[in-house]
Amino acid sequence: LKTKKIVDNVTNNNESITRTSEIIYENESSVLDIGDEYEIEDEEKDYRGNVDNKNSYKIKEKYIDSYITRTLPEGMFVTFYSGDESDYLSDDKRTFSEKYSYVIVMLELVNESNEESNMTFITPTVMQIGYFNDDNVFTMYDYRRGGLSGAESIKGHVELPIGSKNTVNLCYIIPDELLDRQLVVAGMISEYDKGAPKVPYFKVKMSAE
Repeated sequence: LKTKKIVDNVTNNNESITRTSEIIYENESSVLDIGDEYEIEDEEKDYRGNVDNKNSYKIKEKYIDSYITRTLPEGMFVTFYSGDESDYLSDDKRTFSEKYSYVIVMLELVNESNEESNMTFITPTVMQIGYFNDDNVFTMYDYRRGGLSGAESIKGHVELPIGSKNTVNLCYIIPDELLDRQLVVAGMISEYDKGAPKVPYFKVKMSAE
């Protein structure tokens, strides 16, 4: 992966610290349309170089659908609204009058991991929404804000036993100024799945209801 160095100024200190972050380019990424599938596979090795099946996994993601709407669909929840977002919500706290919209994305996940794998759930809370900027670099806007009520644990985990499949419904909140961008959702299944081409990017259907 390509990386860049970002130099931060440290308050009350003449020195600076350097941190490294990934640059994810569109032409090096797997950008998927509705109906497409992608396998995320992580093959870990032990200190001897042998495959560590317990910490390895393979998850197939199928992009089912997406849409943009002002009204939160029935059965969906949102974990929190910012102060400005709340100012544009209706009395029932489900419909935006203007300025903001919900993005709903549906994925089907299949756990194709080895039977010894510890991967028996996924964490949709880490799935980011963003866009590829004018330099074709992925720019994150926000993390998932909600999903389907009752579908996940209090920690945000969705059960996915080995050999099973499950449908994940993701909910995001975006400002209207981003509607002229091609939004994408990064298909991370855990907080460690960062970078291209390992993680797919699902193109949001950019037509508000």
